[in-house]
This record gives sequence, structure tokens and C-alpha cells, in this order.
Amino acid sequence: MTNNVLIGGGALDYLLLSNGSLVTIQNMTWNGKQGFQEKPSTPFYVPYHPELAEVVHDIFYQPIPGPVVTNVAGSGYLGTWHTERGLTWCDVNHAGHEIPQYVPGAGYRHLEFLLGRISSLGEVGDFTTQQGDFTGKSSVPY
Repeated sequence: MTNNVLIGGGALDYLLLSNGSLVTIQNMTWNGKQGFQEKPSTPFYVPYHPELAEVVHDIFYQPIPGPVVTNVAGSGYLGTWHTERGLTWCDVNHAGHEIPQYVPGAGYRHLEFLLGRISSLGEVGDFTTQQGDFTGKSSVPY
């Protein structure tokens, strides 16, 4: 067993409901205990990225058609997560069960966690592959 398993759910998914996944986890036994011992409630943080400042600027100052949709990867606190005994559950707001399609930044953050580049999904900081400071403090005037 890898002790590094992540199950993700999307709050906007109407096929695979998050609560159904949580009930399934509660009925699973792994590493000597059944289910989570605590309710998943830790905020899930997705870092800001350089394109987001441009998107916000475009929304307010550019004419139609507006920002490029592919630049909107999602950032900030986007759900909740919990880890116990090597199993992580993460419920992502604004996503269906294809999390990287709906909120690419969240999918990338999951990958960083699985690869061990960050210690937790609540860690506030930049993506590990970024150079610079993208903590949400943009120099673009609002």
C-alpha cells in the first residue's frame, strides 16, 4: 500500500455525489480502522497564478468577448479536504467529477500533493513550479 491515495469529489457533480463518496469512505476499512475519525473540514487552498491578474483586468477593462476562458484555472479557498492513515479526501467547489477540467488549478494542486511537493492541501503558497510571487496581491489596478 502506498499510503498516498487521494479521492476527489466535485461539489457541482450530480452523477457522483460528494456525500455518497464520503459514505463509502466511512464504510471502508484501511490501516486498521474504519472510515475517517474526524469530519473533513480543513479549507483546500489553490494558489493564485500569473494569468489570473490579467483575467481580472480583462473582465473590468476589456470589451467583449472578455477574458480567455482557458486562463481561468481557479484560485483561493476552493473546498475542503482531510487526510487520515494515508487516504485523502478533497471536495472541490465549482467542479464536477472531472476536477482538472472544471478547476485546473485544483487538479494541479492535487498532483503536487501526490508527488510530495507540498505537505498538505491547505498549504498557502505558490505552485511549486512558479517563479515569482503570485499570492493574490496583484499590481493590476482594479
